[in-house]
Amino acid sequence: MIRIFIALLLFIPAIGQAAEVVQVEQPSPFEITNLEGVSTERWFVGQLEDFPETFEFELTEPTVFKAQVMVPAGTPDAERTSLITIKEVARGVEEVMRRTARSETWESFTDPVSGLEFIESNYYEDRLEPGVYRIEVSNPDNAGYYVLKLGNEEASRGYFGTIKDIKTLRAGLGLGPVGTYTNMHVIVPPLLLVTVLIGAWWLWRRRKNSVDEQ
Repeated sequence: MIRIFIALLLFIPAIGQAAEVVQVEQPSPFEITNLEGVSTERWFVGQLEDFPETFEFELTEPTVFKAQVMVPAGTPDAERTSLITIKEVARGVEEVMRRTARSETWESFTDPVSGLEFIESNYYEDRLEPGVYRIEVSNPDNAGYYVLKLGNEEASRGYFGTIKDIKTLRAGLGLGPVGTYTNMHVIVPPLLLVTVLIGAWWLWRRRKNSVDEQ
């Protein structure tokens, strides 16, 4: 029973979310979300409302940059979502990457942790030199929800971190919190823990009764 309990403690973090989810709020086109590093995988969930949303980050050394955009399944004209990265240079800015409907092959994707369905663009991956960069997410109407995935280094969020990330993802996509608590990644760990505790109590009672009968 002790071995089962130890295995459970190891299992719970293993099923956690592999990326932190951050809800983006940019109330005006002049707002920019500043990013601290782009190596660790993070999901930025936001909603376009009449203007593109922009992210900025600075690199002090050559860094592998990985980016992808997702939109909820069923979104009208979802494939028209664009992802553009530019770099600040002495004469202004220069384009580093552009992902548009014409350049993308979109595929269906079901997030195994949240259970939510998306369609996703191809990954863009490149080694960027030091400098200041901006990422812009947009579509022709600048309307609708999106998820910007950045980074290539996974970091387990653990059980409670996973619950928080699922709630943040659902909230950022305009969904209620109820689905968080019907998610298998949320339900299974405590059920397993209760099962182990009941089993341990049953064994203890059985051994105690055996000693009392001697």
